Amino acid sequence: MPVLEAMACGAPVLTSNSTALAEVAGDAVVLADLQDPRALGEAMIRALDDESPRAALKVKGFDHAKQLSWEQTGRLRPSRCMGSCAAMTVKRQSLSVQREESKPVGSCG
Repeated sequence: MPVLEAMACGAPVLTSNSTALAEVAGDAVVLADLQDPRALGEAMIRALDDESPRAALKVKGFDHAKQLSWEQTGRLRPSRCMGSCAAMTVKRQSLSVQREESKPVGSCG
């Protein structure tokens, strides 16, 4: 993920406050509404021009990136996927039963 790679390299990061990236990045980034030009510009200035916040972002970014790794993701992912797949299968079966029950008499499909 580019956000985590940038944090691991010590770059100040600016990302959207309305996507999953905000959750992944935590408080180690500057968040902004990317649809609002003024907010985006102000966030860029905070991330790049002001030395104190930039230095804090660098430290937080390094620390946050260390907590996340592909190895950890690999260990967590299979169990989460299996739970999601099982839930989707149950839901799909439930929807199939509901569809069959709601077919009008004489329906072809």
